[in-house]
Amino acid sequence: MNTKRVIMLAGQSNAVGHSLVKYLPDAAGKISPARVEEMKKGYPPIRIIYSNNYFRPDRSGNEEFVPVTFGFGKKAAEMTFGPEVGIAEYLNGSRPGEEFYIVKCATGGTTLFENWNPDRAGEAGNLYAQMLSFTGEALGKLTADGSKVEIIAFCWMQGETDSYAGVDFYRASAWEEYGVLFGKLVDGFSERFGPYLPEGGLPVIQGGVSSYWENGAPLNAVKQSFAKSRRKTYYFDNYDLTYNVDNNDVLHFDAAATVLLGNRFGEYITKNLS
Repeated sequence: MNTKRVIMLAGQSNAVGHSLVKYLPDAAGKISPARVEEMKKGYPPIRIIYSNNYFRPDRSGNEEFVPVTFGFGKKAAEMTFGPEVGIAEYLNGSRPGEEFYIVKCATGGTTLFENWNPDRAGEAGNLYAQMLSFTGEALGKLTADGSKVEIIAFCWMQGETDSYAGVDFYRASAWEEYGVLFGKLVDGFSERFGPYLPEGGLPVIQGGVSSYWENGAPLNAVKQSFAKSRRKTYYFDNYDLTYNVDNNDVLHFDAAATVLLGNRFGEYITKNLS
């Protein structure tokens, strides 16, 4: 029986996905009509189980793995999507016919310091603990038929709120602490799911926050430094991705940008595939 390959996708609102499907194809022509039609049809070999905004009234998610398509973003009146669509598109093109399973845990407006902090895993509403629990349940579904499972990547799209000076914890030392805490998060996840990791450890991929966040540069620098300090760990900039073309809140990537964000995660995921 083939090993089932799992991709973790976690973070805050740009991992949840606030982009609206109605803005695709985009006016700039980055995402063609043909690509949009393919995304609408979905990617049967690439399936997702997800948990968005778990402790909030706008909580959404599912209980079984289903093919990736639109609709797995923020719970809203209009259909939304997250980076999972771009990930699926990239993998479908680069590894046609191969199966992948995405486990997404994301909540908008959350910080690593307060909400994802592994040092506070015992507190109510801690998303790190919720992610471990949800991931364990998801892996249980995949192994129920006796299959082997391997977590081939941990994709992290988070940090926007941490780079906002208006939050209570903001201080000059925050950037250095961010790297320390993220290291604890990754190490804790790796320890919990050690039997499911590939030889050589868990590949970790971080996307940088957009240029909207004026304090995002030092945070992105920490992310980049973290990637350089560990093997099988990657970082990519997103300064070229737009957030003010079709969104009305500028906090989130536009529709085309969200697809491209997912494509970038997909590119780095494939770097570690044999």
